[in-house]
Amino acid sequence: MALTTAQQALLLFKKWLGVGQSTIAREFYQEPYIGKSAILASQVWQESDQIPLTPVGFSASGQIIGVVQYFQDLALTQVAGLTSTGSFYSSNLVDAIPFYYGGSGGYNYTLKNSTSSSISFGVNDWIVDGDAGLLTFYNGVPSNMPPLITFYKYVGLHGVGGSSISASYAATASIATSASYALNGGGGSVISASWASSSISASYALTQSYTYITESVISSSFSISSSYALTASYSMNGGGSSPSASWASSSVSSSYATTISRKIRSSVPIVATYGASAVFDKMPAVTTEMDNGIRTKVNLAGASSASLAVTVKSTGSINSKLFVEYSYNENNWDYLGSSQNTPAVTINTIGSLMGIEIPITSSALSTVILRIVGIDGDGVTSPEIGNISLHIAYDL
Repeated sequence: MALTTAQQALLLFKKWLGVGQSTIAREFYQEPYIGKSAILASQVWQESDQIPLTPVGFSASGQIIGVVQYFQDLALTQVAGLTSTGSFYSSNLVDAIPFYYGGSGGYNYTLKNSTSSSISFGVNDWIVDGDAGLLTFYNGVPSNMPPLITFYKYVGLHGVGGSSISASYAATASIATSASYALNGGGGSVISASWASSSISASYALTQSYTYITESVISSSFSISSSYALTASYSMNGGGSSPSASWASSSVSSSYATTISRKIRSSVPIVATYGASAVFDKMPAVTTEMDNGIRTKVNLAGASSASLAVTVKSTGSINSKLFVEYSYNENNWDYLGSSQNTPAVTINTIGSLMGIEIPITSSALSTVILRIVGIDGDGVTSPEIGNISLHIAYDL
């Protein structure tokens, strides 16, 4: 049976908002898996890697820290000519950072009416369109409009940037000297000498290249080559003695090269609780999946390394930790990192924790399914976990 029009519309609606549809019974903000669409190069936030996972240090509306700008209770302007829906606009709402960014809930939108009463997610079915700068109510319009919205906006560079500088450095020099001396005895003396040639040539240039996509790559090279040659001969006629000597050549060459590489980084939410908690009930000592309902599929082609970020709300036992496994078919699983049970985070501390960045095993560099597993629990303690995300690095 084909999908109904309502099912198709809801699927597209959730996809547009960046989440996957597990069931039509869930609202978009209840879906557990992120499902972002492909992004064109012209839509790239070039410095998105500089957006912190959690906004810190903002104290006033309009304040900019790095590539992020904070707006508190920004009043929107109603779009004229609408009756069945209420839509409101601000140019400052363009490039609003999505509410799910960072996986910790730090970028959630806060919406109020003009009397500062809260309008929660789901009330009148309001949606923020950060591409267009619109906020729209799809199921009636609350009283006391226009709305006031608190959010964070990306203010860094856009597009795929690049610049290059090229030059070359080479120095060549040569000097040659030849001389002859002859003394003829028997009736007279003649002394003759000649200085054949002396030449020096040199050229100087610099070679360096610089390019970047969200981060920079720098490479440079430097080389010097030189040669020196001297030939000389000496002869004396008068007794049959004729010594001669020659210095053929001496050459030295050297080269130096250095490369500094940078990485593009991205964050893939695996568990997004939006303020709730996921409980790992009586976490055992043996390797055990946290919840088979929180698996996600990702394409790791081109990735080089990864680290795990976990929000711990209630700790596990002293040695307990979570790590990431991958599979092609959800039957056979292996650890994602290049070493056993990695990338991982020890969960014996409350707070937002980040594990060590670990190279990804080469067999996982394709489209795979990820899951969260636990190990070294005590079989009694039940840690409470908030958001979990995998931070992936790509070498440029």
